[in-house]
Amino acid sequence: MGLRFSKIEGTADFEAYDEFVTSCPQSVTQQTLAWKRVIEGIWPDKDTPLYLKAERNGEIIGVLPSFVYDGIGGKVAVSLPHAGAYGGILTRPNLPTGERAEVYSELSKAWFQECRSAGCATATLTTAPFSNDLKYYLNDVKPDYRLDRFFQYVDLKAGADYNRSTRRNLRTAMAEGLEVYKDNSLKMVKEWYPIHEMRMKELNAPPLPWELFEGCLKHACPAGKADFWFVRDSSGNLAAGCLYLKHNEIVDVFIMSAAASSMSQGANTILTDF
Repeated sequence: MGLRFSKIEGTADFEAYDEFVTSCPQSVTQQTLAWKRVIEGIWPDKDTPLYLKAERNGEIIGVLPSFVYDGIGGKVAVSLPHAGAYGGILTRPNLPTGERAEVYSELSKAWFQECRSAGCATATLTTAPFSNDLKYYLNDVKPDYRLDRFFQYVDLKAGADYNRSTRRNLRTAMAEGLEVYKDNSLKMVKEWYPIHEMRMKELNAPPLPWELFEGCLKHACPAGKADFWFVRDSSGNLAAGCLYLKHNEIVDVFIMSAAASSMSQGANTILTDF
């Protein structure tokens, strides 16, 4: 039986989608249902979810999560929006190469057609790490613009092998008496957010919207997909904070911000190590 493509709509549909995502070892938090709910709460009047699935014999074998944003310049489709926006196509584990290529090809075509029907001026696919699937996209997708990005990762099963600079920063952080702790409370995140705003200003970058952090507290943290970790110095002052996303075997350091006065104390380094 051939492939069948359709939009994912309704509670039961999205629950089946989330079960499928969880069954895929290479999936990331940004592809989960919890993250969809986070994004929906940021600009609910501008962001519309556009999630597609590919089925064979009634079984989901591929999905493509995305949002259509209606902004000043018109509508744009992104899979997926906001920082660390890993999205793109996800296929069933151990799918034969030929069938996987077919899912990528046909699901991409179906998605671009939906984007055109929605009146989108642009459509952007941001692929997820560890999927090793770029070749499948490029068989059919001919982008007008392509941006190659890189990410750094540590194989936690093999153990971290820090360089000299990182080891020195860790020793500094320990000597400074920095305290690391988890706190998924609204009060704590509100205390940290001004530090995030200031750090982004120092980098000449816009801060992430407060609604994203609020949404993580409401949806991602209770679902076990996110945690907030913080660092206080020996005087009890908040030095740094980080939002970690976690799903299956992948932990993503989504955003980390430290007070300028704490950078030399190794606050960011000890957060990463912890």
